Amino acid sequence: QHEYALRTHTFNTLVPKLKYFATNPEYFMMNLDGERVDLQLCPSNPDILPIAARVTRQILANHPDVEYFALAANDGNWRCHCVPCRTLDKAADPGKHCHHCFIMHYSSAGSLIHMANRLGEMIEDEFPGVRIMAQAYLSSQRAPINAKISDNGFIELCNHMQLLNKPVDWTTSD
Repeated sequence: QHEYALRTHTFNTLVPKLKYFATNPEYFMMNLDGERVDLQLCPSNPDILPIAARVTRQILANHPDVEYFALAANDGNWRCHCVPCRTLDKAADPGKHCHHCFIMHYSSAGSLIHMANRLGEMIEDEFPGVRIMAQAYLSSQRAPINAKISDNGFIELCNHMQLLNKPVDWTTSD
């Protein structure tokens, strides 16, 4: 039995939208129309990391037996479309052509892993036994090819979109 601090949908706990969106919309995702909306964080924005690290440290200080800290997107299949996030995501996963909608799909795992690695770096001296769990969920579910999680992190697959009677295989178009 492993002890987790938080478990899922943690973005809003780490950087609460009610506290920050009105004054700092750049902390939050950019939609396809180029507007900042409060549905998810912008994982590439370095200004959210000190806030997330402070909240993480507070939670971990109150739960000394915790081994894992969850970094997980809010519910909903939303992702940040700003240039830095798209650059991280596309560098991690070149994408695949969808034979259903005829567009390229790529994972948002690159920006999530980037944020998890930076958060892990920020807390590792104070909490050396804690690992950051980056939850692969919805848009970040497709495994990245060119991004690696830090030694004090790991990826948990929240696999509710894959057919459970088939192996997880993102190398085919099926």
